[in-house]
Amino acid sequence: MTDRPWTVSELADTAGVNASYVRRLCQSGTLAGSYLAGKTWLIPREAGDQWLADRRKRFDNSFNKRGDV
Repeated sequence: MTDRPWTVSELADTAGVNASYVRRLCQSGTLAGSYLAGKTWLIPREAGDQWLADRRKRFDNSFNKRGDV
């Protein structure tokens, strides 16, 4: 496992969302500890991993509640 921070495009690709959405999360402070390095947003590895895990849980829960198992 690496401690290298996530880039917006890496996290967006992994989550299957648009990079502009991840950028907005950084700007709003939703992704804790995100910071600008020049013009590039970087997301601490732990914060990005937690966001991905939470996102998966929400998706799994909403999928199971519909009964489409």
